[in-house]
Amino acid sequence: MENLNQYIDIHKGKMAFVLGSGPSLRNLNPDLLKPHITIAVNEAILKVPFAEYFVCCDWGMPLYKAWLTVKKSRCKLILHNVDVGFSYLDNQTGVKAFDNISSERISYFDFKNDFDIIMDKESGRLIRGSSSVHSAVHFALLLGCSPIVLLGCDCRYVEDKKHFTDFPNQPAGGRIKPEYYNLTPDWSGVKKNDTDGELNIHYNTWQKIRKNNPNINIINASGGRLDMFPRMALEEVIKKLRKERNCSECSGKMKAYYKCRSYLGH
Repeated sequence: MENLNQYIDIHKGKMAFVLGSGPSLRNLNPDLLKPHITIAVNEAILKVPFAEYFVCCDWGMPLYKAWLTVKKSRCKLILHNVDVGFSYLDNQTGVKAFDNISSERISYFDFKNDFDIIMDKESGRLIRGSSSVHSAVHFALLLGCSPIVLLGCDCRYVEDKKHFTDFPNQPAGGRIKPEYYNLTPDWSGVKKNDTDGELNIHYNTWQKIRKNNPNINIINASGGRLDMFPRMALEEVIKKLRKERNCSECSGKMKAYYKCRSYLGH
């Protein structure tokens, strides 16, 4: 088990996708993300089991079907300190949360002490947002990634549904066993509205992230309510990246060409 210092700038300058579990994720073609740094948050791992990273601040996650996917995957686990919660659930369920997960895959983090939602790389800690996805964006920054592209971060209901797993023809979400619903509170069936307490808290946290971190390059490819970030369709983001990469490669080849001609005396 490692801390987060090992991850600082290991993907510097690369684009990263951070996935929440909002309704828009049901429309995602996962194959588009396979060549890129992908960070899945909680049940989003069901959509992208190939994700390189899994970020979670929820000690109840081992009760969910998504955790079974985490166990089968090869992703690195970036977890808020959850030992006490996991131990409690191990005793209640009789199943060890970390069975078949090597310790080399796991890194723990602490929250920053301040509530200003200011992201940095120096503290070795991640922001305490109102959702694990806020910490995941900070982790992407720590990796050195830019831009950071949001998917499934909607902050709204669609057809009275809050999560992509609630829709037909999507991976099955929820608890592994019906009796697991008695172990921790379950709000999945509580329908309110786009400005209910939880979603509005998340939305306000995103606003604070934008205000207090103006230089972080975040793109909203989710749709939804997050109007504080530039919006782009996923296909447009990938096309733009491919064009920029080709230009960079072309520029590098031209520089090498002229350097060679200069060396040869042309």
